Amino acid sequence: MVLTTQYVADWYMYTSRVFFYANGAFDAQFGFGNRNGTNNHLTHWHHNYWRLDFDIEGASNNVLSINDVVQNTEFTGLRDPIGGPGGSERTWEVRNTVSGRGYRLTPGRNDYNTPTNQSGRNFHLVDVIGTAYVANEYTDRGNTNNLGDCGMLSANLANGQDIGGGGAGTDVVMYYRVGVRDQTGVDSMICKSAGPSFTPIGNWTSMFANGFE
Repeated sequence: MVLTTQYVADWYMYTSRVFFYANGAFDAQFGFGNRNGTNNHLTHWHHNYWRLDFDIEGASNNVLSINDVVQNTEFTGLRDPIGGPGGSERTWEVRNTVSGRGYRLTPGRNDYNTPTNQSGRNFHLVDVIGTAYVANEYTDRGNTNNLGDCGMLSANLANGQDIGGGGAGTDVVMYYRVGVRDQTGVDSMICKSAGPSFTPIGNWTSMFANGFE
């Protein structure tokens, strides 16, 4: 099953698309396309952060890990194709500490095409943010949203709070960034997409038997 949402903002268009699979896995894709050639003479970047509040089998007892190493404190990080154990790819996981069920987030192939801050404007400096859930925590600009207020201020989210819950876990949230670049004279009018894959970890057999939730 595919769920697609499209956004039109004058000369550019965004697409958010999620592919759901029968085994419980899903892929998320963020896409961009130039609608009419406006600003085709300028190289520019488009970024997206997904806010992932899984609440696997409830909001409590959830932990976040990096390559299966549980993190006890809020964190930020970058993608790295060889940054995991033994030169493997860096991945992130969320799981319920009671059942052991969860999801592994693996960057998509195109996620590496547009690194953080490639424009040099300091809008997007991290790829991943792992945080404790706090209602309405991300309010960088209050009720304003000026054009220049485009930066993801990750320190507002990852500010040292505990996310390990003494080993029991807690209510956690993950942010994940993808971006695309339109390069003048190269591919500025070609639609592009990027995004990660999510695969189930742990034993989900009983969940599937009763209808996946």
